Amino acid sequence: MKQTTRDLVHRLAYSWTGWPQSEPLPPEPAADFLAALDAAWSRDGLHRISHRWQPEIIQFTFEAGPDTPQTIAARAKGRLDHALRAHGWRAGLARKVALRSLGENTLETVLHYIATQLDRADLADPRYVQSLADAAWSDGDVDLSEPLASGHGRYWYNLHLVAVTDERWRVGREDFLAKIPAAVRAWSAELGSVDASAVGRDKPVRAGALPAPPLRSAADGHVLRNLGTADGLVPSERNRPRPGVHSLAVMPDHVHVSVRAPTDATPRQIADGLRRTLNLAAGCALFSPRMYAGTFSDYALSIIRQRH
Repeated sequence: MKQTTRDLVHRLAYSWTGWPQSEPLPPEPAADFLAALDAAWSRDGLHRISHRWQPEIIQFTFEAGPDTPQTIAARAKGRLDHALRAHGWRAGLARKVALRSLGENTLETVLHYIATQLDRADLADPRYVQSLADAAWSDGDVDLSEPLASGHGRYWYNLHLVAVTDERWRVGREDFLAKIPAAVRAWSAELGSVDASAVGRDKPVRAGALPAPPLRSAADGHVLRNLGTADGLVPSERNRPRPGVHSLAVMPDHVHVSVRAPTDATPRQIADGLRRTLNLAAGCALFSPRMYAGTFSDYALSIIRQRH
């Protein structure tokens, strides 16, 4: 469901996975247990779409508000752990979790949509079309199927951002257009090297990069079979994925970006960072505060809805 928070139009969904700490989970509780959980999660901006409950692993899929993935994971786990303990099961959930962003479209579909923007454009000037094509780029080193990881778990946090010029003002070929690719590349490098809490600030403070191992997973649409165990989530130090922009497409009055975002930054902070980058390059407030942010990954939310 598409929602609007102030100037951010967003469509955000996540699948949360947890594990028991020392002993198997109890049998799935009755409907009133889940109803009480839903009421508590709703106050956190989480709306359950589906769940799967097994002795050794538990998963919930939510539509969510524009909070950080770390906040969403903490609220999902905290509410569940509290409810289980109140229900008499006190073994507790493991500290580590996994959180995967989901969307109506898969990663492949979103990236294809961004890459083929000009194919659907009705533009008369071939030189302008070529300038737009030259401004587009993608970074193969930013593999959006890979998670970011910390000592608390693994996070797939992919966002499709759309920034629109104020009053649909046309981006000029001779002035600003050529500055966009370099500006977005610099912002991408900044995402991978700054403290995510500074992403939305005017002058980001550089700090240690976020830890993130190259750990893959496979899924049958909801059960992420290769997530492994909670003990298997320890980050690797070698070739760790970083936050960053995967692809950019520039149109006459808007810009599309796909990005792997820092897990302690909200979609609003990431969107503001992109808009600020574009406006600084333009030298004016060319891009509107009203933006779109949507989550996506390898797995489509529609498949989960069909199965549940």
